[in-house]
Amino acid sequence: MSSCGVIETIFSIYMLQEGIMVPTLNLEEVDPRCNMIRHVTALQEADISTISIQNFAFGGVNTSLFIKKWK
Repeated sequence: MSSCGVIETIFSIYMLQEGIMVPTLNLEEVDPRCNMIRHVTALQEADISTISIQNFAFGGVNTSLFIKKWK
């Protein structure tokens, strides 16, 4: 669990570089109360320029990281 932020960052940078969004694992049905969120249910091509990664750890140590594609 301690390295989840690093793993999320690596995969997010990969998606940023490749211009893809990978689906949420095992998300088969979206609750109607959450349908205002654009859920990724299949691999999609996307022109991504900025990513945001949030981590919520034990003891209230929370972080947010924003990465923008260099042009």
